[in-house]
Amino acid sequence: MMSYYDQEHESLTLSKTIFEEISDAYPRMTNTEIRNACASFQFKGEDVFKTIDMLSGGERGRIVLLKLLLSKSNFLILDEPTNHLDIESKEILEDALLSFDGTILFISHDRYFINKLASKIVEMTSTGTHLYDGNYTNYMLKKEKVTLVKDKNTAYLSTKEELAKKRKTANLIKKLEDEISSIEKEIKALETSLTSEEVLNDYKKYNQTNEEINTLNTKLEDKMIEWETMSGELN
Repeated sequence: MMSYYDQEHESLTLSKTIFEEISDAYPRMTNTEIRNACASFQFKGEDVFKTIDMLSGGERGRIVLLKLLLSKSNFLILDEPTNHLDIESKEILEDALLSFDGTILFISHDRYFINKLASKIVEMTSTGTHLYDGNYTNYMLKKEKVTLVKDKNTAYLSTKEELAKKRKTANLIKKLEDEISSIEKEIKALETSLTSEEVLNDYKKYNQTNEEINTLNTKLEDKMIEWETMSGELN
């Protein structure tokens, strides 16, 4: 079964609540099942009774993806899925797709998203399509090697130093990705702790935890910008 993710979110009914949107699409689900599904996409408590027109672009994107995953499809087609998404929504999207057991075909200009999700890259050119195994970093390295062979008489491309520099950059990018992943895990752990009775009953601890989350989110944004810059050096 195939499902399609539309970046314009035209499959949503703006006047419905989140709960109604899921309930109407999947009438066999119980209230508890719907609430649990929504909670996994960070719509908790009274949030499920917000109408779709009240949601941000990122939140609407989460609802579309939730509906797709509940459909039990084994083949997802995603059109620019990270467009209009904030960092939190991107993280939820990435985690959901990483846990998806089926096949995903997606188009994206988000190099970090491609690097994290893709296991194969399809390049479309005027001469046809070319398939590369691996993520975006591997794709750029393989492209560099192919270019190096084709243009071995060009001084800039024929130097071993240039290729070594590319490899060094790729290693640094991998290290940066590990740091980003670690920060994302810290944020999620802290967000989970916010729902514990210990933290909820201690406003000082609650505020301190929120401050830590905000600090980590700022650090995460900086790392993402650094990742984008370094990835650009492989182009």
